[in-house]
Amino acid sequence: MVGRGFSNTLVVLFFLFSLFYLLKNLFFSEDNLQTVKIYKQNIRKLQSLLRKEEEENKKLRKFYEFVKQNENLALGIFARDYLWLIPKDEQVFLEKGEH
Repeated sequence: MVGRGFSNTLVVLFFLFSLFYLLKNLFFSEDNLQTVKIYKQNIRKLQSLLRKEEEENKKLRKFYEFVKQNENLALGIFARDYLWLIPKDEQVFLEKGEH
């Protein structure tokens, strides 16, 4: 029984020492404080870039949906406005196809 309690005490002491060492190196070292500060700045920059990309994707998605909804209308307007570029017999064929 004595050995088991002693080993548990050693494990707890090792854990506490490891925790103390981690905190000491993380928070009380100049280099690590700068590193943490740089990491936070980089995370903020990446989050802002991600927001900008999401906004751009939303705009592009709305434009794509608009184009897909009005695709046939736009093709009809294009054909109507530029029929003078097509030879006369094809123009007659297209006019018969529309009606």
